[in-house]
Order: sequence, then structure tokens, then C-alpha cells
Amino acid sequence: MLCEYYKEFNEQIASLEEQGYSITYQNSEDGVPVSNFNDTLMVYMVKYGTGQVGFVMDDAGKKHLKEVFDEMNYCDNSSGKTQIPAGESLGGGKSLPQAAVTVPSVVGNG
Repeated sequence: MLCEYYKEFNEQIASLEEQGYSITYQNSEDGVPVSNFNDTLMVYMVKYGTGQVGFVMDDAGKKHLKEVFDEMNYCDNSSGKTQIPAGESLGGGKSLPQAAVTVPSVVGNG
């Protein structure tokens, strides 16, 4: 299921590029997007796993997996930059939501 969600997402990105949008990945290495497949699956298992080694993906599981995927992979039509003074952390000592582990959002400017 997760592979299918990534396939659909990548098709959406390709469509945006064909429409002339400039795509910038928020999570990249040397301009190449970094996959968060394992992170997405891990967040799903932490939030919805029951401790079983394996299970059959039912409709509820597919729905929850899609929700996690959509939280962690999305297109945003804006751009931004966060500057952090030396010695301060982004979280400011507060606990961040698990889905914030990696967010390879795509910023489109068309």
C-alpha cells in the first residue's frame, strides 16, 4: 500500500513539473529528494501497531497509513526559511509530534 501512495505522490509531482512549477524538496541531499519511506512506516507502526510481527492490512489500516503518509508527504505552494540562533533548538524544549520526524514537502512556485 505504501508503495502505491508514493507512486501517486510522485505522479502528482511530475504533473506539477509539467505545468511549469519549480519544485523544491524540503528534505533533500545535494538537491536530490531523500525518501522517508521507512520513517512513514515507522510512524504508522508506532501510532497504530499492536506489537504483532505481521498482520493483514484491512481497510482501517489502509486509512490510517494514508493519513500518516499525507501528514508526512505533501505539496505546499509556499516557501519559507527558519533561522535558529546559535545554541537554541528548534523545539525549544517542547515535544514535537512524531510526524515531524521528516516532512519532505514539495514547494511549488508556478
